[in-house]
Amino acid sequence: MKRTLFALLALAVSLTACTPAASVPEGEVPTAATAEAAPAAESEKAETPAAAGGIRGDGDLQQDGALRYSIGYTDPSEGEQKFRVLVLDCATGKQTSLYTLEEPAQTVSNPFVVNGTVYVFADQTMYQIPTAGGEARKVALSAPFYPTSMDDTAGYSFSYDDSVKNFLCTRLDLQTGECSRVNLPAQTQEIRAVNEPRVFLCHLVTEAPLPGVEEGEIYAAAIQNAVCEYGWYDLATGDFQKVAEEPYYGVVQSDGTKRRREFQGLADGRLYFVWRIVDGESVTRSAGIESCALDGTDWQAATDLPAGSDAVWTLEQNDALRWIMSENDGLWVYDVADGQTYTDGAVSLPDGWAYALTGNDRVMLSLDPNLYGDQCPGGYAMEEMADFLAGSTDWIPLELCGEQIGMGTI
Repeated sequence: MKRTLFALLALAVSLTACTPAASVPEGEVPTAATAEAAPAAESEKAETPAAAGGIRGDGDLQQDGALRYSIGYTDPSEGEQKFRVLVLDCATGKQTSLYTLEEPAQTVSNPFVVNGTVYVFADQTMYQIPTAGGEARKVALSAPFYPTSMDDTAGYSFSYDDSVKNFLCTRLDLQTGECSRVNLPAQTQEIRAVNEPRVFLCHLVTEAPLPGVEEGEIYAAAIQNAVCEYGWYDLATGDFQKVAEEPYYGVVQSDGTKRRREFQGLADGRLYFVWRIVDGESVTRSAGIESCALDGTDWQAATDLPAGSDAVWTLEQNDALRWIMSENDGLWVYDVADGQTYTDGAVSLPDGWAYALTGNDRVMLSLDPNLYGDQCPGGYAMEEMADFLAGSTDWIPLELCGEQIGMGTI
């Protein structure tokens, strides 16, 4: 799901009774603490190989075709409580336990699957677990690391640092556990991994570095003239390819309103945006979906959004944007694959949540057990995407094992 500012923040999960893991001191990069790999020095410029394959975002990394991975924990009555990696077969709806982490942990990342291996980061240990089961490879780290994106060779942690008004990026080598800083363009405000060798981002161009928001009128005057540049950024080389630009507050229209874009994702070689016409009181007058080629050419209108659709979110399938959704008197879905709009989804937001699409064309649902206890006693279900869009409630309850953490996270 696309998040606010489409920043891919870490979805680390923890038991509420545990003390949070120590944070990484400012300026320190976690490095491997093994005899085979000496700590890597932080460099001003990333000296890393080009990304192998695409860089994938957090939500996509939990899904591998018809299999979806999550974290649970063992029954405390059975002894020392430990975290488990669980795998859900989205063809049968049955979940099984793949692996139990050997050591107790305070904080555990979502499981990320890459090329037949499930990666889990627990405190200062990286687990590499074969999807077929068996022994896990463990790599000790000198400090906690929780990736928000991955490619075939590395994990990436993107986090916004307000003190420097920019995103910071740390790269972790999946083989050695060594880390290095990766420079990003100044004043990067949004960043997204979309299964391409480069990331897609937006950064602000200003005459002088932006002051802090707390500086009030000085900040307001500076941001008034800022320009948002959207484009592709190569984490290995530092090259930036601009795709589009617009004033921070949007392009002024003839009637005084402003038109602004917000990036949604990539599908079939096209970048998708939601545009809005906003008046002087920040009220949305109209909105819609449009797309362009990867280089910013060939802009095409897709569809208008219904009036009042201020909140928009997305679901991806097989590492590509599939649904753009909003709520307007019920669930509203634009299916990127067929270009159709659907307004009769089975689940409205007060009753539940459609939280993932599987590789075998099913939608994963989190339902209110107080309303759907007889149909879905566990609160989680799946349904054929076509049936869901047609308004059917022919759900298949999921057979989950043990205590769950983050089944509905995206």
